[in-house]
This record gives sequence, C-alpha cells and structure tokens, in this order.
Amino acid sequence: MAFIDTRLNDRYRYGFVGGPRWNTLVVDRANGRNRRRKSWSLPHHEFTADYATFSDQEKAQLLNAFMAAGGAFAAFRFRDWNDWVATDEPIGNGDGTSTPKQLVRNYQFGSSVLTRPITLPLNAVIRDSDGVVVPATVNPLTGLATPTSPWPVKALRWTGQFDVRVRFAEDFNPFTAASEKVRECTVRLVEDFA
Repeated sequence: MAFIDTRLNDRYRYGFVGGPRWNTLVVDRANGRNRRRKSWSLPHHEFTADYATFSDQEKAQLLNAFMAAGGAFAAFRFRDWNDWVATDEPIGNGDGTSTPKQLVRNYQFGSSVLTRPITLPLNAVIRDSDGVVVPATVNPLTGLATPTSPWPVKALRWTGQFDVRVRFAEDFNPFTAASEKVRECTVRLVEDFA
C-alpha cells in the first residue's frame, strides 16, 4: 500500500481521543461461564483528532493531506500523544553479528508482556548494558537497526520517539464553517498494518 512519509499536523485542540483496540471473541457457555479467544496478536490503534480555529494555512495543509492520500487509501505518520516515547526499551542481546534488530516497545502488567514492533522511529539511540552508545543505522520506515560494526555481546536497549502509521478511516472528511473565519474538522484515523 502507499505510504506518505510525512506527519499529519499535530496541532489539534484538546479533546484528542485515541488508543488501542483489541478484537476478542467471547462465547458465553450454557453453564454461565465464557470462553475467550484473542483474534489479533497486536492491537489496532484508532484516533479522533478535532481541529478547530486553525489558520487558513493549516486548513489547506489538512485538505492537502486528505486529497493527496486519496481519502482512506494512503497511510502517513501520526503522533499518538498517549504513547510516543520509548525509554531504555530492550531489543535483545548483541551476538557479535551485524544482523538487524527490530526496535520495539514493551508493555508489562504483572508477568504478562506485550512486545510491539516500532516501525516509524525518530531519534533512536541504542546503548549496551554498560550505557555505551552503539553506533547503528536505523531505518526510519521499518525500525530495523543495523550496527556499523558487529553488535557487542551485551544486552541492547534503545531510547527515542516514534510515530504511528495511520490512514484516514473514511473517504469523506468534511470541514465545518463555524463562522466566517472559523473552520472545524474532526479527523478519524486508524492504524495501518500494510
């Protein structure tokens, strides 16, 4: 699928709504209990961003994004203000090779851990277990980190920011003229796994 490597304007007003959605099949049984099955291995994020009282230039940028993306067709970058920073996230152990390592974000609750691949990293810095920076090239469109020389045989962690790959949720995105000078627009976005 098409991807436009540009972030959607992140100057929306308060009222931003967004987060992960899971797909769990719950089957009620005759004895009153239920059986659950997780349909997805990773959540799909959804967002609603309200733009209001924005300038003519910002309105044009939003309209340009919608038109150039072809509505729901092409994906692009988006800043999820609820989850956009990675701090000392483990990415595995170095093994003395130059095999790329995937940047990830880990979510832990008790002994349960979900590992989410980060595919649009920004300013990623990789360090070994001694805190020494490990020189590496990070692909900004995949999140794969390749060392400039073989990985040290130590635990590796990364710190940085990341965007989410999203697309418009619909092919229709209206602007509202609240007054002669005020325009408003509610944008619905869904995470893209293309």
